[in-house]
Amino acid sequence: MRSTETSQTTMRNENLEKLQNQQNQQNQNSTKLQNQNPEALVALTPTAVSHVKKILHQMQNAKGLRVGVKKSGCSGLSYVVDCTTEIEATDIVYPWEGVQIIVDAKSLPYLKGMKIDCVTEGLNQTLKFINPNATGACGCGESFSVDK
Repeated sequence: MRSTETSQTTMRNENLEKLQNQQNQQNQNSTKLQNQNPEALVALTPTAVSHVKKILHQMQNAKGLRVGVKKSGCSGLSYVVDCTTEIEATDIVYPWEGVQIIVDAKSLPYLKGMKIDCVTEGLNQTLKFINPNATGACGCGESFSVDK
């Protein structure tokens, strides 16, 4: 019985250490970002902040707005935007006007300096991406390209 309690305590300590290491990594990423020029990050317009806050408020356990890219579409890359409940150890997380923005490290070079706006067209609201890194876009507007 004693050995089982010792094993459980050891496992709890190991899990606690892993969580502390993940938190330290996130804190280091946040510290690096605080020292950067704000234009180097993904920004939200006031309209987009309001829109995102409404959506996050409706979700249980929402951590923030995840912004990234994936290979897709005619031009090569497309945006991936989602309200998320999870933050990975390698994510770059920073606050923007009360919204936690979460960017995976691989996507950041394609998104640096990007501004996200929320545009109302009729009854619909859509996010508009203003990306200084984009050098081209497909005709339908679903994907973009960058110079390497």
